[in-house]
Amino acid sequence: MDAFVFTHLLEEGMNVVDAGANVGQYTLLASPIVGLRGSVHSFEPVPATFSRLRQNVDLNRLTNVSLNRAALWNKIEELQLALSSEQLGNVGAYTAHSLYRNPQT
Repeated sequence: MDAFVFTHLLEEGMNVVDAGANVGQYTLLASPIVGLRGSVHSFEPVPATFSRLRQNVDLNRLTNVSLNRAALWNKIEELQLALSSEQLGNVGAYTAHSLYRNPQT
């Protein structure tokens, strides 16, 4: 989503979910707009990227942000995240694979 459009969809007091927050671009944009009456819930499963997200939130003193080192998925299961050889230049382009394959599917 374009950052301009994103910021114009937000209002004070809203609750925002930043799924796949990466280093926090949309988290940092949303936090001051939704203000202290609102909240931002940021999800980033990759440990090194999550660390940079936390640094960015801390440096900007964003008190209405909840950080979650987890992936959002459509069911409860353990996932493996990986970069394919075509995606190595794009650190936000992980693919997710279930660690538990159902042999009937």
